[in-house]
Amino acid sequence: SPMVEEICRDMASELLGDLSAESEPKSRPIASRGRYPRLSARASRWLQARRQPGRQPTDTKLSRSDIQETFEQLTQRVLSREPLPAEVTATVRYVQGQQRQDEKQLDIWTGVVRSLFSSADFRFLR
Repeated sequence: SPMVEEICRDMASELLGDLSAESEPKSRPIASRGRYPRLSARASRWLQARRQPGRQPTDTKLSRSDIQETFEQLTQRVLSREPLPAEVTATVRYVQGQQRQDEKQLDIWTGVVRSLFSSADFRFLR
């Protein structure tokens, strides 16, 4: 739905440290999850250092280790657990594939957030 897509994009924007000027995160809290993790400090510094005039900083490609670290933080925050090795492998493969197609990081990570929201782990109620 458009509402879920907006929430996923907001969370991805926050995850990327609001480096993209094309999407401002909303100030409303999403569920009871609180604030979401920012991109790892190392990855954030790496993106900041590569800012170029006329280029969105989120167009920069992330390394395998930065993708893994960022996904681990995101999974911990959304699902309250460490990601499984297969989840990390699939996410790295997905992000790297999207980066090869020159997708923006905001769009890539919106898809990752959406996949976590649609997982059985997220939807399960105790």
